[in-house]
Amino acid sequence: MKKILSVDKLETKEIILILQSILLGATITGRGVLWFTSQETVLSDSPFYAALHQIMPIWLWGLIIMITGIVYTASALFVTTMDHSTKYHMFTFIGGGTSSVFYFIMTSAGMYNNLNWLTPFNFLILTVWTGVLAFVGGAEIYARRK
Repeated sequence: MKKILSVDKLETKEIILILQSILLGATITGRGVLWFTSQETVLSDSPFYAALHQIMPIWLWGLIIMITGIVYTASALFVTTMDHSTKYHMFTFIGGGTSSVFYFIMTSAGMYNNLNWLTPFNFLILTVWTGVLAFVGGAEIYARRK
């Protein structure tokens, strides 16, 4: 049976997955947009951002994170087809995996650049969260190829 994307025809688990994909994707994309559009303001905000800028220009961090967030958000479009298609899992794997790497780097930079403990802790949570989502997406893709 083909599902139409309307809330009254969705199961609770599908609604939760769609909301989770959209909200986490928006969180990731929002940080990217800020860094991409406001480089000078961001660099004067904190030594943390200056440390990231030494690794790679902050606008480039922003662009990559913004694209990653959009890719992850796109997974919401494929929640209803996840039983017979790997598109949801592929977008989750790519978006979650790249976010996890960037959040890990931000966690490391945050721990050594005079931030309070809460910021690196939040980055660590996002690292684990997106990493686990990427792992589950990748495992599902692998399982279906056998």
